[in-house]
Amino acid sequence: MDGLFGISLTLLVLNLPKPLGSPHLTRDLLDQWPAYVAYLVSFTTIGLIWIEHHGMMSAVRRIDRRFLEISLLFFLIVSVVPWPTALAADYATHGTQARPAAVLYAGTMLAMGLAFTLSWRYLERHNELIVEAAAPAFPTGVRRALLGALPT
Repeated sequence: MDGLFGISLTLLVLNLPKPLGSPHLTRDLLDQWPAYVAYLVSFTTIGLIWIEHHGMMSAVRRIDRRFLEISLLFFLIVSVVPWPTALAADYATHGTQARPAAVLYAGTMLAMGLAFTLSWRYLERHNELIVEAAAPAFPTGVRRALLGALPT
């Protein structure tokens, strides 16, 4: 599934503004700052999720159909991230229209995090799917899932 992450990251960059033929290129690029901020936030978020996904999958011994279905939901959300990113960037400076775009963006990011947590929780409840040595590293409960490996 590395390809899905790679494509999502590539689609993000395709939405960056390209003020072609601009007589004031520097100003026009600076005026597009919301697009660059949205790109960096989404790129970083997808990148970190990709790293965490690799960590999770390195502990998986085998998969079953339900885990594949949960993963498909997660990948669906990852693949859609470029769309609300572009909307948030486009509408960031449009007054009342900025709020719905920001809510859509935040909702997508929340859904991606929840779908990823659902994957962790499923594996946590099905120890037969994970390598035995990895079991203690799996998040237990909501607090651990939200805080990661922070000491308790």
